[in-house]
Amino acid sequence: MIAFTFWQAAVSTLLTLLFGLPGAYLMARYRFRGKSLIMALTAIPFVMPTLVVATAFTALLGRAAG
Repeated sequence: MIAFTFWQAAVSTLLTLLFGLPGAYLMARYRFRGKSLIMALTAIPFVMPTLVVATAFTALLGRAAG
């Protein structure tokens, strides 16, 4: 069981590096339309608790959206 945990952690790390580093490079080096929106959406989980975000989306979109 511990071998699977290490394998999963390694694969997750590799995938994160594969997608995260190019994305971070693009966000740091280029200006493009929607960049501020992407930055705001990626910061939400670190700034606000999950329950507050869910409540805000429910208030904005209604119960039928979720």
